[in-house]
Order: sequence, then structure tokens, then C-alpha cells
Amino acid sequence: MKAAAQPHSPPPTSQAMCFLAELYLADAQHARHVARALAKEVSSGKAGIRCTGLVYVPADEACFLIFEARSADAVSVLGARLGLPFTRVVSAWVLV
Repeated sequence: MKAAAQPHSPPPTSQAMCFLAELYLADAQHARHVARALAKEVSSGKAGIRCTGLVYVPADEACFLIFEARSADAVSVLGARLGLPFTRVVSAWVLV
């Protein structure tokens, strides 16, 4: 029998960490627009940020974005530059 996977310790602050950004969007079309804008911005690598996932929950008009970045502030700055009013950006672990 395999042992259950254990969550990894968070990386040291000198490395990229995982952050969850929350954003409210009225519809799926807007969520697709956000995904395209993020893909274009982070694909250049200039921002030093990777968006590794986006989950849109239509019933709640909520969009959750997963980023790898050096800080929550870096994610917030990226959101402001793209006109994305993140409700909050918090440190997170992705366990899947």
C-alpha cells in the first residue's frame, strides 16, 4: 500500500511561491478574456510570474487564478497593470 502524499514545505522566499488571486467576473466570456490577457502577459517571462491555473465558478461569478511568483505584491501589480481588480491575493499550496 502506498503512503499518502504529503504536502511539500513552502519554498524559501528567494524562489517562486504559489499565490491564489480571487476576482469576480460577470460571465464566462470575461473569464476567457482574462485568460487570454494573462497568457499574453506572462508568456513573455518579463513579469517573472507564471499563471498556472484559472478556475471560473459561474454560479458565484468567481474566478480563482493560481500564480507562481516571488510575492503577493508582484501578483497584485500584474493584476493592476492588466486592469484586473483582484479581491485578494493570498499564499497558497496546490496539492494535486
